Order: sequence, then structure tokens, then C-alpha cells
Amino acid sequence: MVMATVISSCSLEMKNGGHETGESAMGKPIITYRHSLFDADFIDADNGWAVGYWGSIFNVKANGKTFIKQKSGTEESLYGVSFADLKHGWVVGDRGIILKTDNGGQHWQKVETKIKHKLFQVFFANPSEGWTVGEYSTILMTKDGGLTWDDRSLGEDINLYDVIFTEKNVGWIVGEFGTILYTQDNGQTWRRQENRMSNSLFGVTAMGVNRAIAVGSGGVVLETSNGGESWSSAVSGTERNLFGIAARNEVILACGAKGTIIKSINWGNTWQPVVSTSKASLASVVPMGSNATDTYFIVGSSGTNFSLSASGRQRAEVKN
Repeated sequence: MVMATVISSCSLEMKNGGHETGESAMGKPIITYRHSLFDADFIDADNGWAVGYWGSIFNVKANGKTFIKQKSGTEESLYGVSFADLKHGWVVGDRGIILKTDNGGQHWQKVETKIKHKLFQVFFANPSEGWTVGEYSTILMTKDGGLTWDDRSLGEDINLYDVIFTEKNVGWIVGEFGTILYTQDNGQTWRRQENRMSNSLFGVTAMGVNRAIAVGSGGVVLETSNGGESWSSAVSGTERNLFGIAARNEVILACGAKGTIIKSINWGNTWQPVVSTSKASLASVVPMGSNATDTYFIVGSSGTNFSLSASGRQRAEVKN
């Protein structure tokens, strides 16, 4: 399972120590080795959020250079974050916790559900409609901004790690044992899409209704250009686990264990390594805002966070 894998790596690095990292609005370091980060989301380069261990939620400003800690009201580990706009955001994590905000994180509200399993990722297409996935094939969806959630779980003993939707009600979920689920009706129903891999799939991104790419354990990369009717394997050039993937136009970045970053500039057909100074477990990569920018933001174990341009130019890493 992706979070167990990342957490295991984080725990090892935390035992080896670490340095304070990141600056508050007052210029004081506020992210320490305790703040392993699992996910981030950006509306634009000056408005992002990152989540992680110990209920950590940070508002990320100034192109990723400034972190403002927000009060989450929990010490549960938080694994996924999604913002639909500058005000409306959601966070999920351990013990089925779901948090929501209507004011950009100035106040986070806990949403009560019957789910007690880990929730690994959340995705909102707009301020009303969202989905979250997690342990034991948990799938929840909401149409009222996360106030109430409809349980669409599969009732199977598999973990689901990532979810993404595109236009026209099309979405994908990926998980353990090569699981790929697909919907064309806005998540009302899901059907399996076959592939020849048994590797766990930790991340998925989509470009339109036909093209999607999934990454996972052992450096596996799967891509489809026909809406998932068929999936083919691409040569990633690494055998390390890949946890996160993000696409901006034709440029796609994936990140994973031991500082691994790979890039494709042709829709995932071929991949090349990106030189990185990081040796941390990199859990998530996300575009920093609108299509006008070519910059990505990466987070990981022991408070690791840095920005990376599509050309592979890395801003000085904020970390150990």
C-alpha cells in the first residue's frame, strides 16, 4: 500500500534525524523532520496547500517558499488534499477522517461519516462534487460539497490509492494488484479495466477522456490512449516505486522512492530521468496552478518540498 510504503520510508529517515525546513510568514522555520508530507494541491503559484503527519496542514505561498501552518484540529495523519478554488478545500487521512474548509483553511471542519478506514486521496472537480478512496476498496462520493457522503465501496479487500476525474463525467481509480477502475457516469458506477500488471498502482493522471497514465510499484508505468479499453506498459527506466504523477499539457512528471523523478514530453510514450538533489521518498507531484505555468511542486518524507520546472530545473530544495 502506498501510504504504508511511504510511511515506512519516512520513519526510517526520521530516526536518522533531519533539519528544520520551510519558512513561516515571519521567516521562522516551521516544518521539521516530523512533518513528512504526503500530498499537495495548488490553485496558483501563490496559493497551495500541503498535508502530512500529525494532522499537518500548511498553506503554501510565494511559489512554494513560504509555509503557513493551519489548525486542522486533529493529530491523525493526513494523506490527500484537494481544492476546487481559493476557498473550498478538503483533506482526508487516517481513521476515515475528512476535513473541509470554506475559507481557504482559516477554519477546518471535521465531517462525520461511518467510515473508519484510511482514506488515501480526495478529488473535487468543483465546489460541490467530490470523491475519496481508501482501504478495503472504499469509495465515497459527495454532491453537496462534502457535507454528506454516499458510500460506493466495492466490498473487497483491496486498497485504492488515487482518483481523478476529467470532463464529461469520466474518471479513474487505481489501487492494489494492478486495479484500475473506470467510470463514465460521474462515479455512479465503476467497472474494472484489464491490464497485465499485478503491481500496486499508486498514482494516476488523465489528459482528456481518452488518455491516462498510472504509476506504481517497481517503477511500473501504464498508459492508455483509448479511454482504458487497452493499457500498455512503458519503459520508465527505474525499478523504484513511483508514488505520484502529474500532467501539464504534454509534459508529465512522476516521482517516487529515494528521490526518483522521471519525465515524459510525449504523453508518456518514453521517459527520461530528472536529476534531483533529493534522496527522500517523494510522495506527490502537482502542477503549481494554471496552465500558464510549467512549474511543479513535489513533497515527501521528512518535510521535503521543492519546485521543479518542466525543463527539469529544480529550485533549491527546502529540506535536510
